[in-house]
Amino acid sequence: MIRRLNFTSRRKLARSDVTVRVTPRPDGRSQLAVTLALEKYRLPHDARVFVEAYRQTTWERFDYGTAGAPGPKAPTVLKQFGTAQGVRFRVRVVEPAADGRAPRILALVDDLRPIAPPAPQGGLSLLPIDWGDFEGHTWKLEIDDETGPLLKVSRTLVPDREAFVGSREFVSLVLPVVLRQVLERALLQAADDEDEGWAADWLRLAQGLPDAGPPPERGAGEWLSDEEEDWIDDAVESFASARGVPDRFLAWWNAGTG
Repeated sequence: MIRRLNFTSRRKLARSDVTVRVTPRPDGRSQLAVTLALEKYRLPHDARVFVEAYRQTTWERFDYGTAGAPGPKAPTVLKQFGTAQGVRFRVRVVEPAADGRAPRILALVDDLRPIAPPAPQGGLSLLPIDWGDFEGHTWKLEIDDETGPLLKVSRTLVPDREAFVGSREFVSLVLPVVLRQVLERALLQAADDEDEGWAADWLRLAQGLPDAGPPPERGAGEWLSDEEEDWIDDAVESFASARGVPDRFLAWWNAGTG
């Protein structure tokens, strides 16, 4: 039986009252810690609190007790995500179920970004990397309009994901292509994000590259303009130079052909 939730009269939790932190564990997974300040909202003490983690189509829920005594009821380990990079969180406070009445969501905050450790060396700081269940190729880039890009690495072909994305072969051959694809999508998406969201974050990252500069004004068309294509070329070139792509490529190429 599917329970329907009534959203009537729900309150919006302030982001300053919720802190989400993820820390790596020795087994490669991530531990979740959430601090909640709910006292000022005068919520029923027995209202249930749930913390939800999500990234694209992957989702995981944690029982965080009650509004009167918030806290995890079990170890909060992210089991559905190979990495916590790019994972967003929401907190729901739901009234207790009553006979004949669907439970209401009393308070909610969504799209929370956790305090997290830095991205693996050699990657892009905004690019989440996770395992993918495919066998015919080593990597695949997925871009969701809501949550942004996700780089998946073949679980079957790649034994060490972090070593793979930090290798000179990957950095020199793959990352410039990934950056180009993400920036193309980000420029098309940015007009709808109004300086917030993943697209704006990526454009700020590119703008901060040496010699890249700010992106051109976005036109009304559904295709990128020549000016936008040129800006992407400059950003990718600047990224490749800053990451030492020419030297990494030549080191790999010469080692294999020498």
